[in-house]
Amino acid sequence: MKKIFCICISLLTNTLFAQSNENQIDSLSKIFTCDNCDLELFTQRLVQPYSNPQDKARAIFAWIGTHIRYDYVKFMHGDKNFTVVSSSPEGIAEQITEREEVIIPNMIFKSRKGICGEYSFLYKKMCTIAGVECVVINGLAKHISKRINNLGHAWNAIRIQNKWYLIDATWGAGYVEHETFHRAYSHGFFMVKPSLFILNHLPNDEKWQLLDAPLSKQTFKRQPWLNYGQKLFPIEDAQPLDKALVKEGKFVQIRLKFKDKVPFIHVFSDDHQPITHQETQKDGYTIITIMPNNHDEILIYASKSKQSHLFEGLAKFYID
Repeated sequence: MKKIFCICISLLTNTLFAQSNENQIDSLSKIFTCDNCDLELFTQRLVQPYSNPQDKARAIFAWIGTHIRYDYVKFMHGDKNFTVVSSSPEGIAEQITEREEVIIPNMIFKSRKGICGEYSFLYKKMCTIAGVECVVINGLAKHISKRINNLGHAWNAIRIQNKWYLIDATWGAGYVEHETFHRAYSHGFFMVKPSLFILNHLPNDEKWQLLDAPLSKQTFKRQPWLNYGQKLFPIEDAQPLDKALVKEGKFVQIRLKFKDKVPFIHVFSDDHQPITHQETQKDGYTIITIMPNNHDEILIYASKSKQSHLFEGLAKFYID
């Protein structure tokens, strides 16, 4: 018994140390400056205090998340500054490579704003400078307002000790609401478990799902949207994740596991009308029982108090 107790204390200490170290990296990255530095020198000095690749990757993620703004105007109107001038396939490939690996990263570093692909190219470039293996992944993204964003999305994967981890530097920087970018850095989009990441991200190349059994696009559409990356009410798990809700008689049940205290839950229909629900607790899960009537979607929000009008979107489930 004494030995087991010592092991538990050791595990808790290591966990708390890791969390403290990550918070410190985030804090130092937020205030880091390097006057008159180009991108390469800036990155070298940013990661200089850290000896392992994961800490370096975290420092880069935190700096981008606290300093690069999402360019909503460019997102809406497109990038009209790039034209291909070569007529040969080799020349075109060289121009695209130079744009993605040199022009875009330096442009975003100087302007401090960009769209998802540009966030991803900047993150990859800084990781490369820091000696961290990184790739850009293209695919589709799911949001609370729609099942699939047909305009596409881009994110990254890094390899640490021969294992790949998924990262979304764009979503880690904040969100767009009413055509305005709101900075809201969240480390919840750094090194996300593939089983959660796939809920909102579908890569064009299925190998970057990092799952033993890759999902089809049709299955992806039917899965819930889950805001696992938000920092106000961290979510550790949800059920069901692999399918739409199925009515049991007149009711459906959703299970959410929160890392910390359970927030105040609010349930809405797809037309944003409040839905009466019941909550119970079992095995660490908050079980939400709902009578969906004729609705196709259920939206789950949370707030810090019952009276608060400031809601955080937690999940969106689809009903068969």
